[in-house]
Amino acid sequence: MIFFIYLRSSLAVALFLILTVLLSLLVVLVTFFPNSDWTERRIIKFWGKFTCFLFGVSVEVSGLENWPRNSGAVVLFNHTSFFDIFVMSGYLPDMRFGAKQELFKIPFFGPAMRRAGILPIDRAQRNKVYQVYERSTDRLKAGEKIALAPEGGRTFFPFEIQKFKTGPFLFAIKAQVDLIPVVMLGPFDVLNSKQYLPQKKQWSSKIHMRVMPKISTQGYTFETRSELQESVRIEMQKTLDQLIKEQSSNHS
Repeated sequence: MIFFIYLRSSLAVALFLILTVLLSLLVVLVTFFPNSDWTERRIIKFWGKFTCFLFGVSVEVSGLENWPRNSGAVVLFNHTSFFDIFVMSGYLPDMRFGAKQELFKIPFFGPAMRRAGILPIDRAQRNKVYQVYERSTDRLKAGEKIALAPEGGRTFFPFEIQKFKTGPFLFAIKAQVDLIPVVMLGPFDVLNSKQYLPQKKQWSSKIHMRVMPKISTQGYTFETRSELQESVRIEMQKTLDQLIKEQSSNHS
């Protein structure tokens, strides 16, 4: 059985790479046509959902009633796996991501990310990150949702949310938009930071994603942002604990 799981995952990786190249070219091409934003969103959603399908991953989403439809927001998520991106792209309404600078150097994929409005995040240079946020404030005010990992990158702790970075909170405070926390349970088991082959231990799996109620940034400043950071982290940890408890009950 293990052999067939590895074979499926290996073939899925090959198909994923081909699909990503083709869709990246398509994203670049459609930007030259009217109404390209609508088409880009559909392409990104298809990419996310089809990638989950390729690797035998089903996604259960709760709390979508909390998703803002007509206002911008900074979406915060617990980042334990690169697979988080596929799940959120495929199963949440329109948004853009912040992604590490190195990904923009990948042929085809990098230019497509720039065309699609993904934010380049250079973790080694905090001032450059703040400059990217500064330039993107108007996008939030115009109604865009931008997803950022407040832990700063992928962690190796699927059941414990780590200390948050300041950047995403200053971004939201400056734009005066809400924070939308999103908590996921399961991506780590599909692909953690020490794996290169997704879904190599099981034929199929389920990821649970919960959209939490919005958290206002009104009244917070640079001086008080640490209070906001910690209160959001605590609430996200409570939600993660609840998801863990619910899944334990379902399996008992």
